[in-house]
Amino acid sequence: MSTSISTSMYMSAKPNISTAAICAFNRAHHINAGGQVFKDYLAYELIGQDEYSIIHDYIENEPLFSTASVKDVMSDYLDPILLSRASYAERQLHKFAATNHAVQYVICGAGYDTFSFRNRNTNIRVFEVDQPSMQNQKLERIAKASWQRPDSVQFVPVDFEHDDLTQNLINSGFDPSVNAFFSILGVSYYLPLPIFAQTIANISEISTPGSQVVFDYPDPTLHNDSFGRGAKLAEFAARVGERMRGGYTLTALREVLAANKMDIKEYLPPTRIEKQYLNTSTTANYKAFDNIHFILAQKAAAA
Repeated sequence: MSTSISTSMYMSAKPNISTAAICAFNRAHHINAGGQVFKDYLAYELIGQDEYSIIHDYIENEPLFSTASVKDVMSDYLDPILLSRASYAERQLHKFAATNHAVQYVICGAGYDTFSFRNRNTNIRVFEVDQPSMQNQKLERIAKASWQRPDSVQFVPVDFEHDDLTQNLINSGFDPSVNAFFSILGVSYYLPLPIFAQTIANISEISTPGSQVVFDYPDPTLHNDSFGRGAKLAEFAARVGERMRGGYTLTALREVLAANKMDIKEYLPPTRIEKQYLNTSTTANYKAFDNIHFILAQKAAAA
């Protein structure tokens, strides 16, 4: 992606496969294999058997992974990032909802996220934000699956390069006076820091004090992962049309958040991600990426 915060740009090699579909495939593949890191029991149904098979074959025949099985590609390159960050975001959301009577959950670059249909907390109102074309595809899939759209979800189409995110949210019923929880997953890899900072600024502008935002980010050593995975992951992203643009330092992110009246509530380095989200007694022996980190930030109270 360029200046977009969507994770659903089309892949150049396979125009019928979006990165959003790859994320859904990852979740479906994990649960089909009996995985325990993140249980998205609706992902397979949403992408459908046909596209699941297409993506499986595409990854199986990707030259970058020619000596590895699809299972190994998932466990080495995608599971450690995609599953752990989804698990972290939703756990933090539920903690937030437990201490707030009403919560607005804004999923930036929602893609094929299925939380809206898995959610059982009636106090959580969901705003799925994504590019209009991606959102239309998702709505078509929802209709094809004969899913009933919950009253608690609002789909907000936003052209991130031209539309006003905050105004579109407000026009869709978002209430700036109600506590909100924002997730921005899989975005920072593709954005220069000034553009990511603008996203944080927009979120802060529309958020009441106490609101939170969760995101993952790569540090500048992404291409130097000790297992060689960082460089290969970046190459795979480039092949499917999304160029990773380096990474951020924790110091720089602290400054961005502070400038927008937000404080880091929790920071998870790779060692904690691996221990807390990847390698429990019921999961496989995953290895976290050395250079992927999670942050939970909170809007500070007015002075």
